Amino acid sequence: MAANVLTHKLPGEDGYFLMTLSPPLKGAQVAAKDIVLVVDTSGSMQGSLKDAKSALKFIVNALSPADRFSIVQFNTDVDVFKAQWFPQS
Repeated sequence: MAANVLTHKLPGEDGYFLMTLSPPLKGAQVAAKDIVLVVDTSGSMQGSLKDAKSALKFIVNALSPADRFSIVQFNTDVDVFKAQWFPQS
């Protein structure tokens, strides 16, 4: 188990903290996930679509064989690539 603590306190005020606890990376079994990838294809993404495609490929390739994914793209409208889940492999 890994633990991290962040604290913050301004003079004359109560402080606060954030603690995160992370279980070990190697678990007995990894649960299958359904992932929805949402991609902005609007005009403001001009020049960045190549990077977005690279990021999508990276994410899909990082999924486990039991995971499924779907892709939704939006600009002025929202479009679902296909109305089904795709297996990672």
